[in-house]
Amino acid sequence: MLFRLCGPGIEIEDLVQQVYLALFGSFGRFEGRSAFSSWLFGICIRVAGKKARSAGRFARLRRALLSEPSGTVHLPDCLVARAEQARMVHRVLGRLPYKQRTILVLYEMEGLSGKEIAESLSIPQATVWTRLHHARKAFRRSFSCETKNTPVVRK
Repeated sequence: MLFRLCGPGIEIEDLVQQVYLALFGSFGRFEGRSAFSSWLFGICIRVAGKKARSAGRFARLRRALLSEPSGTVHLPDCLVARAEQARMVHRVLGRLPYKQRTILVLYEMEGLSGKEIAESLSIPQATVWTRLHHARKAFRRSFSCETKNTPVVRK
């Protein structure tokens, strides 16, 4: 989930370590009113949010997504297309407001229910659905623009 929220090129191992530290530091406060996984997702979201607010995070993410790997290996067209599509998805996700991106990742990629997301974020379920609606709409619009601006490689 941290990878999906923060994207490639970020020090995922460091974020996981921060999640573990937060988990063990606050384990005594877990009341069991919600599922443990919802509580853990909440910790992950807070750690990712803190990282997102740090000054150079977005600049590093953009550079990592836009840079070409050195020593490019010629892959089959299918793999190249999938890799480019994944880069586009991460670019578009990176442009969404953090609250919308969080809801979209939790619902569409992590498969959490609206109730689980609401519990993880401590927000009303109606807010989850509203943010999800706006996130999907913004994602579709931005992804559509992204694909229109991407040159098509023909054989």
